[in-house]
Amino acid sequence: MDLQKYYFSKTDVPTPKNVGEFYDRTNAEFIATHGNIFQSFRTYNVEEYLDYTIQSAQLKDNLTVLDAGCGIAGPSIYFAKKVKSVFHGITISKVQAETAKANIEKENLQNCIHVQHGDFHNIVGIFGKSYFDRVLFLESFGHSQEKEKLLEAAWDVLKPGGILYIKDMFERETDDAFEQKRIKEAVYTVNSQYEFNIGSLYPVLSKLRRLNFILDFIKVPEIDYAQMDRFQVSQNFQI
Repeated sequence: MDLQKYYFSKTDVPTPKNVGEFYDRTNAEFIATHGNIFQSFRTYNVEEYLDYTIQSAQLKDNLTVLDAGCGIAGPSIYFAKKVKSVFHGITISKVQAETAKANIEKENLQNCIHVQHGDFHNIVGIFGKSYFDRVLFLESFGHSQEKEKLLEAAWDVLKPGGILYIKDMFERETDDAFEQKRIKEAVYTVNSQYEFNIGSLYPVLSKLRRLNFILDFIKVPEIDYAQMDRFQVSQNFQI
């Protein structure tokens, strides 16, 4: 395959329908490989990474938080046990939404976690404007085929002074042509296997600035990389 041609002509970006069907189909496999936390960049003890997320996203008591692309609510369940806030989750997968609701009920957290099936591009219509103190995308932003629209929606649903927190992959750049080819091959593999759309960081930053977001930080996670799980997804996914 001519990857250069592919990247400048690719039209089969993931649609919400395709993403939902992918997770409906693979929910059991993800639970088997990831547990309740559908994130691949994580520490061996995933609770250590979730604690880092609490700190870096500035989660605290008395907030209203959106977990956009919430999976089966694993992070929200953990967060709700640590901070006294209200968490809303939205997932495009009906199967994930059903599993999330069962998990929440099992933990008796129905009063502080609310999950629904829906498209996170439409959160303004679902929740209204200025509703949330925090909007989190925890390895879900890359599923969007309309990232500018998604950022606009996040801006609208955040209260003044609210925080948008994105943890995800963006395509790395290098002057080494061979290495760049390898990067593009890896991006193609992830995109094609996971209904993903790994993008460039620069258009995202430009849109954030045009929306008047104040950029607090852009960084790799400040964790002990000796404790990182070099997470190899199950061979079921062939990555």
